[in-house]
Amino acid sequence: MGKKKAKLLHELADKEDSWKGIIVRAHKLVAKESKRQNDIFDKEAWSLNEMAQTSKTNTQVSIMDKDLSNLDDDSKEYFRLKKRKS
Repeated sequence: MGKKKAKLLHELADKEDSWKGIIVRAHKLVAKESKRQNDIFDKEAWSLNEMAQTSKTNTQVSIMDKDLSNLDDDSKEYFRLKKRKS
């Protein structure tokens, strides 16, 4: 085989390998972005859970602070049961 042909084959082999490197870099980038997105989703889920817990606590506090003097007997009993349950 001549030098020109060997050089051409070598260049073709380099080009063939270069697309593999491009694919590897693309996969790494996709993996990095997927992890970043999953981190964001985890933080959003945590925030939503905290908001739900805060709402639940606020509801319990409002039940505990409810003035029962102006309510009928059934309503008073309802709030008494809710207070015991909390």
